[in-house]
Amino acid sequence: MESSTVPAPSTDAADRLRAALARTKTGSWLDPWVKGGLTALAGLIFVLLAYFLIKLLDESRPVFAAYGVWDYVSKVDWLPSQNTYGAGALVAGTLITSAVALVIGVPVAVATALFVTELAPARFRGWISGTIELLAAVPSVVYGLWGFLFLAPRLKGAEQWFADTFSFIPFVGGDVSAANYFITGLVLAIMIIPIVSSISREVMATVPQDHKEAALALGATRWEMIRTAVLPYSRAGIVGGSMLGLGRALGETIAVAILIGGATAGVGDSLFSAGSTLASVIALEFQEATSDPEHRAALIGAGLLLFAVTLVINAIARAYITRSESRLERAQRAALRAAEAGPQGIKARRRILPRVELATSLAARKRVDRIARGTVGALTVLAMLPLALLLAFLVIRGGGALSWDFFTTDPTGAAGTVSNVNRFLGGDAATAASTDIGGIRSAIVGSLEVVGIAAAVVVPIGIAVAVYLVEYGEGKRFASFVRYLVDVMTGVPSVVFGLFVYISLVVSQVGGGPFAGWKASVALGLLMLPIVINSSLPVLRLVPASLREAALALGVPRWKVILKIVLPTALPGLITGALLAVARAAGETAPIIFTAGVATALAGDPNGPLNTLPAQIYADVTASSSQQHDRAWGAALTLVVLILLLSLVARLAQRRSRIS
Repeated sequence: MESSTVPAPSTDAADRLRAALARTKTGSWLDPWVKGGLTALAGLIFVLLAYFLIKLLDESRPVFAAYGVWDYVSKVDWLPSQNTYGAGALVAGTLITSAVALVIGVPVAVATALFVTELAPARFRGWISGTIELLAAVPSVVYGLWGFLFLAPRLKGAEQWFADTFSFIPFVGGDVSAANYFITGLVLAIMIIPIVSSISREVMATVPQDHKEAALALGATRWEMIRTAVLPYSRAGIVGGSMLGLGRALGETIAVAILIGGATAGVGDSLFSAGSTLASVIALEFQEATSDPEHRAALIGAGLLLFAVTLVINAIARAYITRSESRLERAQRAALRAAEAGPQGIKARRRILPRVELATSLAARKRVDRIARGTVGALTVLAMLPLALLLAFLVIRGGGALSWDFFTTDPTGAAGTVSNVNRFLGGDAATAASTDIGGIRSAIVGSLEVVGIAAAVVVPIGIAVAVYLVEYGEGKRFASFVRYLVDVMTGVPSVVFGLFVYISLVVSQVGGGPFAGWKASVALGLLMLPIVINSSLPVLRLVPASLREAALALGVPRWKVILKIVLPTALPGLITGALLAVARAAGETAPIIFTAGVATALAGDPNGPLNTLPAQIYADVTASSSQQHDRAWGAALTLVVLILLLSLVARLAQRRSRIS
């Protein structure tokens, strides 16, 4: 008899794991403390949001007391020089630009989702979806810069032709302003495409395969299958994604502030007139409002109004997405029952199968199929075109500004010589010639410092809250409430968080001075916290329950199971979520200009004003000097490359995690 020898498994790894998981005398009593600590961190989100809302209400109370809520919202003249504050024109501008963004952006985004899920060859799907998602990595200040200096001048002729040709349509005719509602809405449409496309793609991917195969088996063309099986099934999810895109458009600040023109005396005469939005007027006027309590209260009231509108929009979007998920679960249960019933289930199953209309001729149906598929493909190319144009223009305009001095000197401004005290490196004071506007060294160092502080504090807290929700909160009302609050935080516009930190920490001069780098870190941390939590939740839920149960069955304390098994297993996904949050924070401008102050010199002290890349770009693009515009392009190229690299690393880590 032939004998086989089985190599004895190495016991080193098993011994080490067993030793790490060995029960200790102090292990069990730590469990309630760990659970209590994680619960307290989750409860801090409620405390934070409650304080956030109370603070905004309290600070805006003077303007509501002076004008009344209805007059403040309905009047259309916002004239600080005359102490007149009517937010009606700002609300109208916000709705007009957001409507333009939805009308243009949603069809393009849905088409890209259809192309990726139903029409594109499998080997190109990841590349196309990854390219579309990179649009979300471009900072808003770069979109504003590109739209103002590149897109608006080239489209002005087409806008004037459209206004003259279709002047019979209300709110269309008249002269075209360089900055107007339409060009702002167009750039917002580009910015919401990744959000709407990503959610639509995820929803379409959940359409049961047998629905599609049933339609094709009945003789439907590919487009008829999409029209009768995919789109009806995905409708609620698409609407939900569109509403989230609308929330993004409503809260956008810096790109809108650069593009819309800043007119606040009433609503513009046409779609091509200059105007203002709630977010843009906050960003443009907050500096001059620091010495005027009523003006400041009016701006805070605008922030509160923006928060309320965004909250309602996001609540509707979440309801639609929940409805889509419920519909999917019902379809899956119906499919399971039909499969279990065998031939008897066929009759019941017919009620959920798509009905294909075959009334027209085959040639006509094939012609419609070719046209529809070609249109979807063309819209997908159109969605990727802005990224290609933006990157190409950044390289052309910003590439010439890049040099060794550009990265190793500090900005001096265009007005003259500015003292440069190298506090961070301990150097001596330096001066620069008035014609030399300097580079972006302090901006790069300041960005790394502000984002680094925010990440160091927020990433552990966000992961801890996610651990509580997954390990201790499943099925509990308090955990569901915390999950809802995290969704609320996700929808808060960045400018509102910046305003909150401004009135809470900057005005009261917490820490000894008004503006400081750590206060910018607080504002960015508020933006990063929901991103870290939302990205950590699915990763932690993917850890097999059998691993936890096996360890618990051996008597290992729960905190040690979390520390030694759950977190190491989910580590690649957790790192991915943290990198995505860092990439989002690195490109934010509005919270920075509210909190970090103005500093051109290299300053490493986070308790004082700091320069950052988004703030430097915003300052340069709003200046009249061509030299500062060139520096803005170079800084924008640097910022986009840094964020794209960070996003690519995160995507690769995410892909590697999924493969594992």
